[in-house]
Amino acid sequence: MNRCIFCNITFTKSSIEHIVPESLGNIYYTLQENVVCSKCNNEFSEFESKALRKSQLAFIRIKNGVRTKKGKPSTLEIGNIKAIGDESFKKDYIKLFGLEEKDISNLDPVTGSFQVTMSDFDKSEMAASKMLLKIGYESIYKSN
Repeated sequence: MNRCIFCNITFTKSSIEHIVPESLGNIYYTLQENVVCSKCNNEFSEFESKALRKSQLAFIRIKNGVRTKKGKPSTLEIGNIKAIGDESFKKDYIKLFGLEEKDISNLDPVTGSFQVTMSDFDKSEMAASKMLLKIGYESIYKSN
């Protein structure tokens, strides 16, 4: 029997735990099997998903050409604005959809660069904070 490092319940079997989410490109920084129970792992998946698809982290994933677990380009959806990375996973390439004039500022006609304001940002700070706390806790556990 194993004990979950988060909830302390006993459980029989669980998979490898990615300390930094796979969705951020991590495949190596993991905890061994049977450290985090399935219930806790499922709860983490919910807020990690929100933090990684509805916050600035989504832009970072797209900008860096990070693939999803299914091997597809990363995406973002906040309000009417949708973004997707390049199918060839080229870095620094973001396709944006649903932009309106009110969303764009500081357009540079020479470079074509501009800033995007997302007024419908869904306040996912709590989800991102929970994800960072989980990463920190698991990192401390691994270092012992």
